[in-house]
Amino acid sequence: MAGDVSPATGNTKDWSGTVTPTVTGDYTFRTYSSGTVQLTVNSQMVINHWRQNWLPNEDIAHVTLTAGQAVPVRLQWNGDGMNIIRLLWKPPVSNRTTSFWSQVADGTDYYFVYGPELDDVVGGYRLLTGKASMMPLWAYGFWQCREHYQSAQEITDVLQGYRSRKAPSTTSCKTGSTGWPISGARTSSISPATRIRRG
Repeated sequence: MAGDVSPATGNTKDWSGTVTPTVTGDYTFRTYSSGTVQLTVNSQMVINHWRQNWLPNEDIAHVTLTAGQAVPVRLQWNGDGMNIIRLLWKPPVSNRTTSFWSQVADGTDYYFVYGPELDDVVGGYRLLTGKASMMPLWAYGFWQCREHYQSAQEITDVLQGYRSRKAPSTTSCKTGSTGWPISGARTSSISPATRIRRG
């Protein structure tokens, strides 16, 4: 990157400076932050984003600048309890190319699947992952799902409600608990065999 504002030493930052382009073109400005970040370039806000303080991420803006014409840049940030902020920028590339990058690139294998048609891309996925198992015919339809069914009777009543309204419902399922401790939450044990008999 051609420029870098160091990480903050506090929980807020209000930084102002100037960027003098050396060439004319689209400059890339990138922030990596938690909390609220606002970036203004040449009196226009190009980044305005809030993120949870435990989940920092980046925002990117492309701004067209003219060689030799200095523009003001202002970065405003409030970390909401976390100290994560960075501003980087780079000039336009002379030869436009397609590139890929990742924060975990050293630990991940990547595959590029070329079409040129979409069907060819899907075929490439199939070649990499193997033949996908198809669901039985009875499962191709409307799926009704809900968390915290308390009894087989409750599930059956919902299914009968769909049928009485002539709404097609082929499958009803109960999701598992999220695992969060909920005060007063009840547990239930629903027999699959009972559901099949009543369905």
